[in-house]
Amino acid sequence: MNNIPQNNENENIFIKSILNFVKQFKVISAFKKANCYKEKGICVHDIFCYILQLVYTGKSMHMGYQTESNNPKFGKDVVYRFLNSMYINWQTFLIQLAKAL
Repeated sequence: MNNIPQNNENENIFIKSILNFVKQFKVISAFKKANCYKEKGICVHDIFCYILQLVYTGKSMHMGYQTESNNPKFGKDVVYRFLNSMYINWQTFLIQLAKAL
């Protein structure tokens, strides 16, 4: 049982660092230049931060939905639609992000 609080503390540290990264390097403006806007309800910022959180905590999306502390407010289909959107110019996004870095 001692591992569970430690993992939650690590996740909270990753979440804070991801939010700082997104704010410091103006990731949202890079998304806007890459033609990535919210269509309905869920902000692009929330989806992107959730994906980064999964990567850096080493969890799969399935495990992310299983844990109660990290249960997002959107379904996995939202994440898949975001990643597979043909309207987002991912190359432009990466170039803009590289400029900011």
